[in-house]
Amino acid sequence: MSQSKTFLIINPKAKQRRKNQFQMLLNELHAAGTPYDQAESKSAEDITILCRSALDAGYTSIIPIGGDGTLSLCIQAFMHNRTNQYPNAAITPKPFGTGNDFHAAFKVKGQTQVSLGHFQTIDGKDHYFINSFSAGITPSLIQSYAGAPIRSYLLATLKTLVTYRSQTIHINHIAQPTLLFLITKGPFVGGGMRLSKASDHITSKTRVIWIPKLSFQTLLKNLHRLYKGGVESLKEEQSFDFEPLTLGFPKETNKIEADGEIYTVGSVVPITMIPSCISIFH
Repeated sequence: MSQSKTFLIINPKAKQRRKNQFQMLLNELHAAGTPYDQAESKSAEDITILCRSALDAGYTSIIPIGGDGTLSLCIQAFMHNRTNQYPNAAITPKPFGTGNDFHAAFKVKGQTQVSLGHFQTIDGKDHYFINSFSAGITPSLIQSYAGAPIRSYLLATLKTLVTYRSQTIHINHIAQPTLLFLITKGPFVGGGMRLSKASDHITSKTRVIWIPKLSFQTLLKNLHRLYKGGVESLKEEQSFDFEPLTLGFPKETNKIEADGEIYTVGSVVPITMIPSCISIFH
């Protein structure tokens, strides 16, 4: 390994899309006298492999060049058996994605500790998330936004609301038709990655929000909350103190969202929270 302790994990699409911003980052590192090494990923799985290899080689500062998905995949490299295996290393998030939900939520100077959530699919694979976890309509919304220009977000939201069929989700043996199930530490982000104005991602506690199936009239009346955030103000909203949860899904609709990425999961998904085990600074 070189003298460098800083390693850049680069999503080549993000680098190309924001090449001027990327060059500015390199200039910033050079100006600070910070040596660095870098590697480009060839696939999503490659991001986690590259990050873990860098951590094993002794790098202590990881800079993901990509969006929320790239950041989340790097975090997988830190974790094993619900434990941060590299407590002396840290991640520096940079806004190189399209939405940058995570980076926008963490408007903080200096260094902080971030609580991790953990979910395990029925096939035994572990995934970790730090920004959001949701089921119900969210995966359909994300798919409808994919590649859409910003002006089309509202239209995509309307189209999804019209076509979405509420799925019955089981939460700790309670079952009901569900519009949205959400675990969040701070903001709910609607179309176009808009943050709820009242959000405070650092000091707010983790919340579990369950929105049951709503009539189309109610959806239209509250469209601004679904589009811009603020679903916690819906009178139909149910909140829970977080505890170990088990989600059950119909086999035909077992997709969830975690940190902006869509996962196909098993029909049973255990979820726990792991407090303050990844160091984030920027």
